[in-house]
Amino acid sequence: MSPMTADAYATSKAKASSSKRLYLLFMASTIFLSAYLLFQVQPLISKLILPWFGGSPAVWTTAMLFFQCVLFGGYAYSHAITRYLSVKQQTFLQSVLLVAAAFVSLYVIPGEGFKPTGDENPVRHILFLLICCVGLPYFCLATTGPLIQYWFSLAFPGRSPYRLYSLSNIGSFVALLSFPYVFEPLFELPRMGSLWTIGFWLFAVLEIVVVYFLMRDADSRLEHSATFETAAEALMRPTILDRVGWVGLPAIASLTLIAATDQTSDDFDATRLHQSS
Repeated sequence: MSPMTADAYATSKAKASSSKRLYLLFMASTIFLSAYLLFQVQPLISKLILPWFGGSPAVWTTAMLFFQCVLFGGYAYSHAITRYLSVKQQTFLQSVLLVAAAFVSLYVIPGEGFKPTGDENPVRHILFLLICCVGLPYFCLATTGPLIQYWFSLAFPGRSPYRLYSLSNIGSFVALLSFPYVFEPLFELPRMGSLWTIGFWLFAVLEIVVVYFLMRDADSRLEHSATFETAAEALMRPTILDRVGWVGLPAIASLTLIAATDQTSDDFDATRLHQSS
């Protein structure tokens, strides 16, 4: 290899390495912000609508039920599209979802028209309100964790994607701490809603950048084809017991969370949780 060829090769390799690091940074930022927004909007919208329904504990438990179901739906969506769609189809579908969710996020704070008149079934009305105001953005955020981890495994074969899962846990923890100790003392709920919407737009831009990187490399080595299938065949096929554990253990955790929320809401005056705002 001539010196000129060697220099060109080294330069090309350095650019590729820099591009990978940038790609990894965008992936990490996207998954952290998605987890942060996911857990930030739950107390935001629940606390906002609490006085509309007389401070009933059912507001918290119904909201928790909604968020748990939509979270499961996001995971199921991510599993389905990574299993049955090519990378190009995945990125196109996710991009459409992002754009639609970014538009809906403008209305994360429900308007006066959503206030109950007194004749409605409160549970149904709460579910309807949550679906209209935060359903699509929350669903989009829920899809991000497993989807980004799958794309990471394609972009960086041989490297574990589960550090990203740890990063999403950190984002969730920061959100739960920052809401009562940072945002509530400084901002009114409508202002927090506006800030959340801005954060969602930033998240959407970051994921679009991740999609761009993925689409750029799809033809060369990221197409949903032999590479993934060969890696999948190398893994041990999960047993029935494995599958029961995968479903059962998270189900127990979710059940415990909802039961604890319901019990806490019954033991304490839920309206006091709203007064600090």
